[in-house]
Amino acid sequence: MKEGGIIGEVMATVTQLIICEQDTAFRRFLEHNIRDIIDKQRMDMQLKLVSDDIEEITACLQEKANKKVYIIDTAFRPEVNGFLLAKYIRSIDRSGAIILMTDDILKTSNVFIQKLEILDYIRKTESEECILQIQSDLEYIHNKYKK
Repeated sequence: MKEGGIIGEVMATVTQLIICEQDTAFRRFLEHNIRDIIDKQRMDMQLKLVSDDIEEITACLQEKANKKVYIIDTAFRPEVNGFLLAKYIRSIDRSGAIILMTDDILKTSNVFIQKLEILDYIRKTESEECILQIQSDLEYIHNKYKK
């Protein structure tokens, strides 16, 4: 079932967040909590896309924006896993921040083998720890781009 879509038009100065997650419940969990983080911390960030559709995600890559953050499920699809999607994103967007979400922390070596230059590798759980890690990453990006 296709669910997701472009959330809204975004000004070029705002950091765009793109969530690529196949699990509907976890995608909603991320979207809700990331919106809360952005609002509470008053970050110059906006959700550009929350989707499980590869075509929507790759279409976002073609759009010009100053700053993007990609949050990607490593088990995104059997035919296009999150590591391959991250590698494709990196080939087009050299400066975008990539955060990988995983059910299997043992796959960490794939990040280094494929030289993906990711910001973080987070265990995929609907927990406070997961959200705190994402918040820490978003604060880091926000402060980095504020300068």
